[in-house]
Amino acid sequence: MQRERDYLLCISPLLAGLLAMPTVEEATSGRFHWPRLVSAKDMLRTYRSLVLTQPSLERGEWWRLISYLFIHQDLEHLLNNICGILCSGFTVFNNCGVEMVYGIFFWSGAVAGLNSWGRTFQTESQLEASIPAVPKSLGSAVPESAQIWDRFRHAAAKWTAPIVSSRTDSYGASGGVSGLMGFTLGLSLRRFWTLLGLAGTRAARDASEPRARRQRGHAGLELLVTGLNLFQTGKFLLQEWESIRGDRGLTGVDHAGHLTGFTFGLVSALVTMA
Repeated sequence: MQRERDYLLCISPLLAGLLAMPTVEEATSGRFHWPRLVSAKDMLRTYRSLVLTQPSLERGEWWRLISYLFIHQDLEHLLNNICGILCSGFTVFNNCGVEMVYGIFFWSGAVAGLNSWGRTFQTESQLEASIPAVPKSLGSAVPESAQIWDRFRHAAAKWTAPIVSSRTDSYGASGGVSGLMGFTLGLSLRRFWTLLGLAGTRAARDASEPRARRQRGHAGLELLVTGLNLFQTGKFLLQEWESIRGDRGLTGVDHAGHLTGFTFGLVSALVTMA
């Protein structure tokens, strides 16, 4: 429990910053779930100067790459990200220290915010998927008019996506949290490989020694838990990619930012462990 208490103490400034800012929903309604440092009126007045937009980056307002991490849509959005920090961040803290937790969180969030190409690609894919396509039941002999319609869908989405992306606000700590998840995956992959090696040693295979049997049992259980974590992470990545491609409709969520932050965290873990 001492490590858990140390972790909570170390990340308390980050949690305090997240909890001190009203959500967009609270600022709009004027009803707070707990006292905040910023009033609803001030939040509504300064909201546009805190969120991340493509025009703001083009104007050189790079500080928004940090401020947008502290703005959330509603309480569920905020609490989900806090839970992600508590869970994934603790694994990073336990292995690499608090400096790595803060470094991965803020750098992943910043890199995710910079990926305007990914957001445009997601918007284009989701817009094209939202326009009804020609039914596949028509078979291979698709009429010329249907082919024209499909080309129109693609052209309309490609032309509209940059405009929509430039007018879309990005906010939330999800990019930073995804970075912590990616770093945790890197740690899990290393642990998974280590456990496989332990399970294959002669001592672990020797069932005649009680100590070896215990080692094999502990390694097998930890290997199972690690494998389940890897499976859950793979499921998360698949869902994010399907959302980017438009398979789940217009979600209004920056899935490209999630995957960007996750990739940055994973690469950082692999480089750190090299």
